Amino acid sequence: MIKKLTPRRKQVVQSEADFEQLFYNHFQALKRLGKTFGLSSEEAEDLVSDLFLSLWNKRESLLVGANIKAYLFSAMRNRCLKFLEKEKRKGFQESEESAHLIPADCLIQHLQGKEMEEVVHLTIEHLPASKKQIFILSREEGMTYTEIAEVMRLSVKTVEAHMTSTLKLLRKVIQKYQEIQA
Repeated sequence: MIKKLTPRRKQVVQSEADFEQLFYNHFQALKRLGKTFGLSSEEAEDLVSDLFLSLWNKRESLLVGANIKAYLFSAMRNRCLKFLEKEKRKGFQESEESAHLIPADCLIQHLQGKEMEEVVHLTIEHLPASKKQIFILSREEGMTYTEIAEVMRLSVKTVEAHMTSTLKLLRKVIQKYQEIQA
């Protein structure tokens, strides 16, 4: 009889000491993640603090699987994206008013960069689910191949193989995009 494995879920914060330990173990890494999204140090600190405040407020009901680090990084990534989206909407009106001040060459380069980002994003979105998840955990959440293998219950070699094929595909897509633009 084959037993179906399900990830254990546990209460993340059982005491104030647990919370403090979690905070001190992950605060700096989460702040660095925020800064990789282009946030200032203060903005990143604010988002990490908000994340931990939310975690504390939900401590009794929040259940997380085996890897709290993956949960925290995913939550921080989502907060960064929401923050940037709000800033983008706020800045859209300002940029509309000052668009005539931007040199045309800079504007074209900016638009081409955005187009390439969109091409890469779409390529990642169309990857098979496991490759997509491995790529996101590695590149966006900063997890090692060993940590990813543990979370996804795969061998490290499988994770390496998926990342290698994904990176090859992205290189080809970027090269094709650059050839079209030339």
